[in-house]
Amino acid sequence: MRDSASFKDQQGFFSFAQNTDTINYLELAYAQALSIKQTQKINKYAVAVDSATKELITDEHLKVFVYVIDIVDPSTHAMSNEWQVWQLTPF
Repeated sequence: MRDSASFKDQQGFFSFAQNTDTINYLELAYAQALSIKQTQKINKYAVAVDSATKELITDEHLKVFVYVIDIVDPSTHAMSNEWQVWQLTPF
């Protein structure tokens, strides 16, 4: 696993995963990453997470997530973090 500050890849996939009380976005990102790994030639996957979601990341997640990136100053409303995508993406 590399953080976004240490390396910039040319192409890949990026997603936010900020769990709520009712939706496990980390598992949705994991399922998406598994699908991408199986179907795409360029298949590096980055996921941006808040600290609570980051604590749930397992070794299985790390096998498919090339980057796990901390969301800077995460908002409680997940879509409010979308503005950070250009700063966080390693692609």
